[in-house]
Amino acid sequence: SSLSSSPSSSLLSTIMRVHLRVLSHILLIYSCFSGMASEIGLENHTSYCTSKGAINQMTRVMALELGKYGIRTNCVGPTIVFTAMGRLAWSDKEKNRPMRERIPLGKFCEVEDVVKPIMFLLSDDAAMVNGAMLPMDGGFLASPFSCVDDE
Repeated sequence: SSLSSSPSSSLLSTIMRVHLRVLSHILLIYSCFSGMASEIGLENHTSYCTSKGAINQMTRVMALELGKYGIRTNCVGPTIVFTAMGRLAWSDKEKNRPMRERIPLGKFCEVEDVVKPIMFLLSDDAAMVNGAMLPMDGGFLASPFSCVDDE
């Protein structure tokens, strides 16, 4: 085989940049769903809270290990999201009241409330965001107690 049929180092560099950029998007998506349960304890949710906390730590470690290659790794931490499954589990107002009352904005996430911040994290506008967990909880983590007066 001749050397002229080999890709140039410039072409290889371009291919690697493209592949790493795609990989960075996949990694961001792969590690993106953490949640409020990663930051607080929820009774009877030992395994769930532990796994969500592990996602946050994995995100930070991956940011350290992959940052030198220009790969950013972040995660998002939504509250309950009203997907089809979320609506099925949480649409009953009486059931969701205790959780909803702890959210200063007084509501759960819609799908677009999660998608738009992820699109930001995937964009060049978030070029310096790396190793972060972005809460999407309507202020839940800022308020450890009920936000509704019990008069």
